[in-house]
Amino acid sequence: MKFAPQFKIGMLFISLVCLAFCWSYFYQAGGMLFLVKDHQIITLHLKTHFFSPSKKQLRVEVVKMPASKMQGLSARKSMLDQAGRAIDGMLFVFANKQRQSFWMKDMLFDLDICWLKDNQFLACQRQATAQEPQIIYHSPSPSNLVLETLPGKLTELDLQTKLFFRFN
Repeated sequence: MKFAPQFKIGMLFISLVCLAFCWSYFYQAGGMLFLVKDHQIITLHLKTHFFSPSKKQLRVEVVKMPASKMQGLSARKSMLDQAGRAIDGMLFVFANKQRQSFWMKDMLFDLDICWLKDNQFLACQRQATAQEPQIIYHSPSPSNLVLETLPGKLTELDLQTKLFFRFN
């Protein structure tokens, strides 16, 4: 059975549109984070939706492995990555959406701890203090991402946006 060239071109176009749609959905849903390596630096774009301009950008270190998540920013003197470069925060990636718990054990500076479900902010624990390491901070509902930043780095207006990821 032979197909007309117009039909082949039409099918190719439809296939490309479907592929682009699937890739866009995978990217927006945070699926790209599973391709990131532990301790990799990425850029987070705070936007209202995928096509809107960035309202703010954050350079963050991603931690995915259990040992890296347990260590977090503990014992670091400031917001620097392992190579000593300045970062805006640390993004903890969890495979499952569940209530997450964090504490400030061995922290040398205060943090804001923000809970996210996929790329949507749920809430932020403002000014988690290093002086009270025994306090345990819990996400208000199931979460699969936790963003730690310096206090005041994210405004209330920032928390009304979504996170979109870009690899460096």
